[in-house]
Amino acid sequence: MRANVAVALTVGLPVALASVSMNKRIISPDESTDSYKFTVSIQDSNHTHLCGGMLLDSTTVLTAAHCFSATTDEGYVVAGKMDLTKEGGVVVKISTIQQPVLEQPNWRPAAKGDKINDIGIIKLATAIETSNEIEYATLPKSADDLPPNSQIVAVGNAAILEKGEKVKPTEKRAETAIPLQTIDKCKETTQWDLGDTSTLLCAGKSGKNVCKGDSGGPLIDVKSGTLVGLVSHNVDDNRGRKCISPSIFTKVGSYLDFINNNLGQRGYTGGASQWHKDEPKLVELKGGLIKDCADHYNSKVGECIRPIDAEFGAVNGHLGETADDATREAYNEKIAACYKLRDGFTQCPVCVKDATLDWKLDQVVKCVDEKTKN
Repeated sequence: MRANVAVALTVGLPVALASVSMNKRIISPDESTDSYKFTVSIQDSNHTHLCGGMLLDSTTVLTAAHCFSATTDEGYVVAGKMDLTKEGGVVVKISTIQQPVLEQPNWRPAAKGDKINDIGIIKLATAIETSNEIEYATLPKSADDLPPNSQIVAVGNAAILEKGEKVKPTEKRAETAIPLQTIDKCKETTQWDLGDTSTLLCAGKSGKNVCKGDSGGPLIDVKSGTLVGLVSHNVDDNRGRKCISPSIFTKVGSYLDFINNNLGQRGYTGGASQWHKDEPKLVELKGGLIKDCADHYNSKVGECIRPIDAEFGAVNGHLGETADDATREAYNEKIAACYKLRDGFTQCPVCVKDATLDWKLDQVVKCVDEKTKN
């Protein structure tokens, strides 16, 4: 079943999903896999796979920041789908992402071409729950380095390496065991300034590597089953061949504060380090919802008063001069009960405060009724 739902997201920099020039896909997969069901496909507006990502909870997807650049394109997250050529899965529309904004002097945004801080979070307006096809990734508990002999697996979309140069991708999710390397090994094979390498991992080799289409996808510690890294960049060798040299991964444990601060509903909160692409839409939506909510309860008051006016012969809320005191008291008592419905007016802004882009009037009314039922 395909479910199209809106997403509301925040961002450390004003960036959105775009074409990715450094896509990567798994080289020489060990096998297609229906394991690691937290792996998702991030796609462009034409539903073409661009990057991988990991579902952390029902509203949070972790991916690489370089999958996003300055463009108006909007894309999708597809969960619960092993083969991208088949129907099915849950399709969720993307608006923008959030990046960590670190206050150290050497911080550089990965989306501008640097190789550090290459991590971003997508927030979903509608939850994606676990199922037989969908699960959530397990985060590491610290930024401690993996032991040198750790068994690690990369997961992404399989590819065949032709003569060590051409990459022929397929659309099935696959896994491959890749060797963990020292960060010095990646330094040897790249001309890039890697900056603070404490936030990076180095893994892979010729024939066992990530490549086109795998960016943002997971690196998993087999022993613990935890998500230890995400695919950042692959390095060309000295002959310009793709996906031969060890690859660079963002160390997930180095960003646990950023990730944990954005899990669940916490990821929807604002802050000095966030830029809201959807803020103008939300302002307009919330204003409309408050007006519609007020109109709804004003209408309910009118519906309540009209039969009472008819019963007492009142016109526009006024009894005739001949009405005695007992009649007026009985009328006013009934009308007061109608005006009690106006209590909903005061709760409309309260209930709309936390609205996201997919909210409708019935959600606001349900909230208001809950708050005023007592």
